[in-house]
Amino acid sequence: MEGWFRAVPLQGFGIRLELVEERHLEGLVASTDSETFRWFPSAPSRRSPDAMREHLTSRLEPGHSVYAVCCDRSGEVLGSSAFYDVVPRHRALEIGYTWFAEEHRGTHANPATKLLMLSHAFEACRAVRVQLKTDERNMASRAALAKLGATEEGRLRRHRLMPDGFWRTTVYFSILEEEWPEVRERLLARLQ
Repeated sequence: MEGWFRAVPLQGFGIRLELVEERHLEGLVASTDSETFRWFPSAPSRRSPDAMREHLTSRLEPGHSVYAVCCDRSGEVLGSSAFYDVVPRHRALEIGYTWFAEEHRGTHANPATKLLMLSHAFEACRAVRVQLKTDERNMASRAALAKLGATEEGRLRRHRLMPDGFWRTTVYFSILEEEWPEVRERLLARLQ
Protein backbone atom coordinates (compact mmCIF):
# COMPACT_ATOMS: atom_id res chain seq x y z
CA MET A 1 0.00 0.00 0.00
CA GLU A 2 2.99 2.31 0.24
CA GLY A 3 2.69 4.97 -2.42
CA TRP A 4 -1.08 4.39 -2.64
CA PHE A 5 -1.86 8.10 -2.75
CA ARG A 6 0.00 10.82 -4.61
CA ALA A 7 -1.23 14.37 -5.01
CA VAL A 8 -0.84 15.71 -8.53
CA PRO A 9 -1.90 18.96 -10.21
CA LEU A 10 -5.58 18.82 -11.21
CA GLN A 11 -7.45 20.85 -13.80
CA GLY A 12 -10.99 21.31 -15.07
CA PHE A 13 -14.14 23.42 -14.92
CA GLY A 14 -12.16 26.64 -15.31
CA ILE A 15 -9.75 26.04 -12.43
CA ARG A 16 -6.34 24.51 -11.79
CA LEU A 17 -5.27 22.98 -8.51
CA GLU A 18 -1.53 23.49 -8.23
CA LEU A 19 0.57 22.15 -5.39
CA VAL A 20 1.57 25.22 -3.41
CA GLU A 21 4.92 26.75 -4.28
CA GLU A 22 6.62 30.00 -3.32
CA ARG A 23 5.03 31.75 -6.33
CA HIS A 24 1.53 31.20 -4.86
CA LEU A 25 2.12 32.83 -1.46
CA GLU A 26 1.17 36.42 -2.41
CA GLY A 27 -2.04 35.15 -4.05
CA LEU A 28 -2.90 32.96 -1.08
CA VAL A 29 -2.54 35.93 1.26
CA ALA A 30 -4.67 38.06 -1.09
CA SER A 31 -7.39 35.36 -1.04
CA THR A 32 -7.82 35.71 2.74
CA ASP A 33 -9.64 38.24 4.88
CA SER A 34 -10.43 38.67 8.57
CA GLU A 35 -13.05 35.89 8.42
CA THR A 36 -11.06 33.28 6.47
CA PHE A 37 -9.58 31.42 9.43
CA ARG A 38 -12.42 32.07 11.88
CA TRP A 39 -13.32 28.38 12.09
CA PHE A 40 -9.83 26.92 11.58
CA PRO A 41 -7.91 25.49 14.56
CA SER A 42 -4.76 27.24 13.29
CA ALA A 43 -4.07 30.32 11.19
CA PRO A 44 -1.17 32.39 9.92
CA SER A 45 0.10 34.77 12.59
CA ARG A 46 -0.43 37.76 10.24
CA ARG A 47 -1.36 38.49 6.62
CA SER A 48 1.99 38.20 4.85
CA PRO A 49 3.72 35.75 2.50
CA ASP A 50 6.21 34.83 5.25
CA ALA A 51 3.44 34.06 7.74
CA MET A 52 1.53 32.07 5.09
CA ARG A 53 4.68 30.06 4.27
CA GLU A 54 5.22 29.34 7.98
CA HIS A 55 1.56 28.33 8.43
CA LEU A 56 1.53 26.01 5.41
CA THR A 57 4.89 24.49 6.34
CA SER A 58 3.58 23.67 9.81
CA ARG A 59 0.72 21.71 8.18
CA LEU A 60 2.88 19.80 5.70
CA GLU A 61 3.20 16.58 7.62
CA PRO A 62 3.74 13.36 5.67
CA GLY A 63 0.64 12.73 3.59
CA HIS A 64 -0.44 16.38 3.51
CA SER A 65 -0.72 18.09 0.13
CA VAL A 66 -1.83 21.72 -0.08
CA TYR A 67 -3.22 23.18 -3.29
CA ALA A 68 -3.54 26.72 -4.55
CA VAL A 69 -6.84 26.91 -6.42
CA CYS A 70 -6.18 29.07 -9.48
CA CYS A 71 -8.31 30.49 -12.29
CA ASP A 72 -7.45 28.57 -15.45
CA ARG A 73 -7.44 31.69 -17.66
CA SER A 74 -5.93 34.42 -15.48
CA GLY A 75 -3.84 32.36 -13.07
CA GLU A 76 -5.35 34.33 -10.14
CA VAL A 77 -5.28 32.43 -6.84
CA LEU A 78 -8.90 31.94 -5.76
CA GLY A 79 -8.18 30.05 -2.53
CA SER A 80 -6.76 26.81 -1.21
CA SER A 81 -7.66 23.24 -0.28
CA ALA A 82 -5.71 20.22 0.95
CA PHE A 83 -5.51 16.46 1.13
CA TYR A 84 -4.38 15.26 4.54
CA ASP A 85 -4.67 12.45 7.09
CA VAL A 86 -3.90 9.97 4.33
CA VAL A 87 -4.09 6.39 5.66
CA PRO A 88 -2.90 4.00 2.92
CA ARG A 89 -3.75 0.82 4.82
CA HIS A 90 -7.43 1.83 4.94
CA ARG A 91 -7.45 3.70 1.58
CA ALA A 92 -8.83 6.71 3.41
CA LEU A 93 -8.01 10.40 3.43
CA GLU A 94 -9.43 13.78 4.31
CA ILE A 95 -10.12 16.90 2.26
CA GLY A 96 -10.16 20.19 4.07
CA TYR A 97 -8.46 23.40 5.12
CA THR A 98 -10.45 24.89 2.26
CA TRP A 99 -10.96 28.60 1.79
CA PHE A 100 -11.81 30.96 -1.04
CA ALA A 101 -11.50 34.71 -1.48
CA GLU A 102 -14.76 36.40 -0.56
CA GLU A 103 -15.68 37.13 -4.19
CA HIS A 104 -15.33 33.43 -5.06
CA ARG A 105 -17.41 32.05 -2.19
CA GLY A 106 -20.69 30.64 -3.42
CA THR A 107 -19.43 30.40 -7.02
CA HIS A 108 -18.39 27.36 -9.05
CA ALA A 109 -14.94 27.39 -7.40
CA ASN A 110 -15.76 25.17 -4.40
CA PRO A 111 -17.84 22.52 -6.22
CA ALA A 112 -15.24 22.41 -9.00
CA THR A 113 -12.43 22.00 -6.45
CA LYS A 114 -14.31 19.24 -4.62
CA LEU A 115 -15.14 17.46 -7.89
CA LEU A 116 -11.49 17.46 -8.99
CA MET A 117 -10.19 16.34 -5.59
CA LEU A 118 -12.84 13.68 -5.02
CA SER A 119 -12.39 12.35 -8.57
CA HIS A 120 -8.68 12.01 -7.92
CA ALA A 121 -9.27 10.29 -4.58
CA PHE A 122 -11.95 7.83 -5.70
CA GLU A 123 -11.08 7.24 -9.36
CA ALA A 124 -7.32 7.61 -9.63
CA CYS A 125 -6.37 6.41 -6.14
CA ARG A 126 -9.32 4.06 -5.48
CA ALA A 127 -10.11 5.52 -2.05
CA VAL A 128 -12.71 3.71 0.05
CA ARG A 129 -13.49 6.71 2.26
CA VAL A 130 -13.01 10.47 2.11
CA GLN A 131 -13.82 12.46 5.21
CA LEU A 132 -14.43 16.16 5.70
CA LYS A 133 -15.00 18.08 8.91
CA THR A 134 -15.93 21.50 10.19
CA ASP A 135 -16.54 23.48 13.34
CA GLU A 136 -20.04 22.82 14.68
CA ARG A 137 -20.73 26.59 14.66
CA ASN A 138 -19.83 26.99 10.97
CA MET A 139 -23.32 26.65 9.51
CA ALA A 140 -22.26 27.69 6.00
CA SER A 141 -19.66 24.90 5.83
CA ARG A 142 -22.06 22.34 7.26
CA ALA A 143 -24.69 23.30 4.67
CA ALA A 144 -22.11 23.09 1.87
CA LEU A 145 -21.01 19.61 2.97
CA ALA A 146 -24.62 18.42 3.12
CA LYS A 147 -25.30 19.95 -0.33
CA LEU A 148 -22.23 18.11 -1.60
CA GLY A 149 -23.90 14.85 -0.62
CA ALA A 150 -21.57 13.96 2.24
CA THR A 151 -23.11 12.07 5.16
CA GLU A 152 -22.92 13.68 8.60
CA GLU A 153 -21.45 11.05 10.93
CA GLY A 154 -21.25 12.72 14.28
CA ARG A 155 -19.45 15.14 16.55
CA LEU A 156 -16.25 15.12 18.55
CA ARG A 157 -16.94 17.34 21.55
CA ARG A 158 -14.21 19.68 22.76
CA HIS A 159 -12.07 18.32 19.97
CA ARG A 160 -9.76 21.27 19.33
CA LEU A 161 -8.67 24.33 21.27
CA MET A 162 -9.16 27.33 19.00
CA PRO A 163 -6.75 30.28 18.84
CA ASP A 164 -9.31 32.41 20.74
CA GLY A 165 -9.46 29.88 23.62
CA PHE A 166 -12.82 28.36 22.60
CA TRP A 167 -13.10 24.56 22.66
CA ARG A 168 -14.30 23.54 19.21
CA THR A 169 -16.77 20.71 18.67
CA THR A 170 -15.97 19.14 15.29
CA VAL A 171 -18.66 17.73 13.00
CA TYR A 172 -17.49 14.85 10.77
CA PHE A 173 -18.85 14.05 7.32
CA SER A 174 -17.82 11.34 4.87
CA ILE A 175 -18.30 10.01 1.37
CA LEU A 176 -17.81 6.28 0.73
CA GLU A 177 -16.73 4.76 -2.57
CA GLU A 178 -20.22 3.40 -3.30
CA GLU A 179 -21.69 6.88 -2.71
CA TRP A 180 -19.22 8.60 -5.02
CA PRO A 181 -21.17 8.13 -8.31
CA GLU A 182 -24.21 9.97 -6.91
CA VAL A 183 -22.05 12.70 -5.35
CA ARG A 184 -20.20 13.09 -8.68
CA GLU A 185 -23.50 13.51 -10.56
CA ARG A 186 -24.69 16.14 -8.07
CA LEU A 187 -21.47 18.10 -8.48
CA LEU A 188 -21.56 17.85 -12.26
CA ALA A 189 -25.15 19.12 -12.27
CA ARG A 190 -24.08 22.14 -10.20
CA LEU A 191 -21.29 22.92 -12.65
CA GLN A 192 -23.43 22.85 -15.80
